[in-house]
Amino acid sequence: MEINDLIEFGMTKTEAKIYLELLKIGENSIGHIIKRTGLHRGTVYNSLTNLIKKGFVSFIDKERVRYYKVSGEKIFVTFVENKKRILDEEKNGVNDLFNKFKLINENKEDQKVEVFYGTESFKTLFIEIYNECNKSNCEYLFQGRDVEMQNFLGEAYYKYAQELRKKMKIKCRMILDQKNINHPYKKDVHEDIRYFPTNLQSPVNYWIYEDVVLIVLFKTIPLTIIKIKSQILANSFRNYFENLWNFPFKFSGREIGVTQLTYLLRSAKELNILYKSRTAPFFLYPHNEKKFLKYRKSREKRFKTMSGKYDINIFREELKLFKKNLPIRYIIGKDALDLFFNIINEEFGDIELRKRVNEIKKNLKKYNVKIKIIDEFNPLTMFTSDKQFQIIFPSEVDVYGFITSQSSIREVFSKLFEEYWNRAKPIENYLEKI
Repeated sequence: MEINDLIEFGMTKTEAKIYLELLKIGENSIGHIIKRTGLHRGTVYNSLTNLIKKGFVSFIDKERVRYYKVSGEKIFVTFVENKKRILDEEKNGVNDLFNKFKLINENKEDQKVEVFYGTESFKTLFIEIYNECNKSNCEYLFQGRDVEMQNFLGEAYYKYAQELRKKMKIKCRMILDQKNINHPYKKDVHEDIRYFPTNLQSPVNYWIYEDVVLIVLFKTIPLTIIKIKSQILANSFRNYFENLWNFPFKFSGREIGVTQLTYLLRSAKELNILYKSRTAPFFLYPHNEKKFLKYRKSREKRFKTMSGKYDINIFREELKLFKKNLPIRYIIGKDALDLFFNIINEEFGDIELRKRVNEIKKNLKKYNVKIKIIDEFNPLTMFTSDKQFQIIFPSEVDVYGFITSQSSIREVFSKLFEEYWNRAKPIENYLEKI
């Protein structure tokens, strides 16, 4: 057994070197291991600690001296059995997906199935997705159990891939496990993403583009990729993805609520927003990040905001929509406006208040934004775009809500918005009275 063989079992190169030496000399103290390996004491100590945690090494204390020894072959047998179990689960996952779409032994279409192995093969096939989508101007779809791609290939390659996708202007949609909402990869991702509960996740990672389905099994050794070229299969996977994508799902927590709202804003071509009674739209704030944060800080002295530290992210997305001249309609409560302008007057004075009113009037003429006021209590906030609907129920503890792309649900709440809109009054009349 050599160092590379041990690395396959989850050891680092240093841990493998220490393990092999300990295998040769038998039970021994850390001092003797240091002499034999020539490694720094701290390195040997940390490596032995990790080997103990992984089950490859055990120890015994004799007369205040700790002696280390290898655990024996059973740990390797267990490791192999676990890998086999994972591989079986991966294979069963693939079979389940094929059975779900009734494609096994029923498809009369000629299919081309290819199997590839290893990291370099995956990188080549992944870039092929970009090239094919760029050539045909189509999007690709992805659903995965978690962030296995980045964990396997490393953050540097993942960042490179995302920058390349952005440069090539390739569109995609992704369905990820909700438990990965805080994963570091998020800062590099700009696609439209839905975070679903774990029980709704696919048992494998798959990409769909044109007439191709790419199934990737990251936990096999070596990494295994199955490429299937079949229009029928691709359509079946695509239908399955779309059904999940349009499935209404609830969320809890500011992080995921704001994340999903950000994607809603990015993909919107028109937008209608009905705010809860004490919330004023960011359109009314100064369209400058520094001044915006100053205003939000003054408000937070009195009230805890729904999005808190994420306010600036939402503001940036909305500002882009204003500059694109996107059609936006806001309905806000009179109480929200009274509160908004009272805080400005108390915190910054009458001159700033008048300046803000004039800038709002100017922006209403400059951008394709309409605002109406309604003097009715509303406990929730609704965002309705041409593609998605999101509703938020803020509470003292956290933020709750749900999001969907289902047209029937969007239509219901669009009608509700129109009813409010018809009863509401233009904000211009209110501004003239200040």
